[in-house]
Amino acid sequence: MNLLAFSLTLILAYVLMAAFAILNWTAMAAPSTLSLGFTDVSAPLGMVMLVFTAAISGLFVVYIVLLQAGVTHGCASMTAVKRTGCRA
Repeated sequence: MNLLAFSLTLILAYVLMAAFAILNWTAMAAPSTLSLGFTDVSAPLGMVMLVFTAAISGLFVVYIVLLQAGVTHGCASMTAVKRTGCRA
């Protein structure tokens, strides 16, 4: 699978998830009792899951940006070595 197809698939998945959230907003916003292990809180389970999904997606984006920055820096260093003949 090439990068364009993967990107379009990922965008489609996010659009479908957003549409699902919008269509079921009343059910997602309904409060329920959630157990945190040591205490119980009343919060909408759908909203909590939506926030967790957004947070994990954000962490993946940060990871990808940092990974790409490292690769770009490595390529720039290797290009400088080839161009000048010295080690960076």
